[in-house]
Amino acid sequence: MRKLYLCLLLFIIAFFPTSAQEYTAAENFELARKIAFSGNYEDAIQMLENLREQAPENTDYTIFLARVHSWQENYEEAITLLKPLIRDPFMPEAVKLLITVHLWAKKYEEMIYYADYAIGIQPEDPFYKTEKIKALIELGRTGEAKNIVEELRRESGSTPELEYLRTRIFQENKQEILLAYTNTSFSESTQKNWQQASLSYKRNIQYVPVIARFTYAFIREQAGTQFEVDAYPRISKSGYLYLNAGAAFDKDIFPEFRGGLEYFHGLKNGLSFSLGGKYLQFSSNEVFLYTGHISYTTRSAVRWTYRPFLSDIGDLTHTFSVRFTNELEERFFQVDLQYGTVPYEYFVTGNFTDLKTARAGLRYQFRLSEHFLMQPVFLFEYEEYQPSTYRNRYNGQLLTTFRF
Repeated sequence: MRKLYLCLLLFIIAFFPTSAQEYTAAENFELARKIAFSGNYEDAIQMLENLREQAPENTDYTIFLARVHSWQENYEEAITLLKPLIRDPFMPEAVKLLITVHLWAKKYEEMIYYADYAIGIQPEDPFYKTEKIKALIELGRTGEAKNIVEELRRESGSTPELEYLRTRIFQENKQEILLAYTNTSFSESTQKNWQQASLSYKRNIQYVPVIARFTYAFIREQAGTQFEVDAYPRISKSGYLYLNAGAAFDKDIFPEFRGGLEYFHGLKNGLSFSLGGKYLQFSSNEVFLYTGHISYTTRSAVRWTYRPFLSDIGDLTHTFSVRFTNELEERFFQVDLQYGTVPYEYFVTGNFTDLKTARAGLRYQFRLSEHFLMQPVFLFEYEEYQPSTYRNRYNGQLLTTFRF
């Protein structure tokens, strides 16, 4: 009904001039705005062009017409309309829209040109420097962007937008070194602690994130080493793959060979899912694990995730987590719950049984500096290590990430 009403008004204005005279130019402009905000861009553009013909000196009509063209992704049309308005006299509204349209059109060099022009006239307005930072980040000129961020923080204090841009600059450091250490202790006094340490290196190879990882473990009075490679190639706008391959240098602890494949896909409204599996080849047998996940992230950046693991002998493990994220500071707090046969950290044998373990854990990530992230993890397990015989297991883990 609303669209029918708007079309009827347009018909009256276009074909019955005597009726159109009853509407003032201001009323027609307000109607054009309502039509545009309703998503009917073509009719709004037609009305605005008629208004510009009647009053070409009215810059409000031209600026809003350019705005509607930008909503339609007609960026060149919008730029052509705005360029004559930015000089003599200087018009902040037109210049700000022109800079924004260049950002949407991914014309970052031109965006910087107009931002510098505006800064020379209105240096006190932080908008122009903020938009210039965005263009510099997109162009990979993070050193310049960082200097302007710090300048604005000194002049006007921190704001959520500045902190977001600061974090984006930090995240442009694409290479990472991750050092992880895990210690597992038991309620049994006779059972010695299990220990594991790993060193990972991450970088992009042809836009594909790749991680190489070397792991050393001392478990059950035996030492073992393993080498793995992970890759995350993007195969569509909303989907990517997780690929894993690894081999042990000895056969005492780790699988002789391991591999993994999982497809991840993001949906609208904060939903995502995945589906895949893992393969573990031990000296005595092989194990297949089928897995996937379904996740929902709220607008307040709270992520709820369920992930099952199903082994080829029919055992099912359930994992559930809820993560509270502060994206501006790269900080999160996560609660983990698990129940089933798949271990938290160690695959030390291929003899999967139906003995169950209940687990509950906490993890917390925080940023120490531009280059360092820390993540302590603690997980408590109540495990059935023999039929109807239980013990407590305490997993403590510390992950330190250095990015550069």
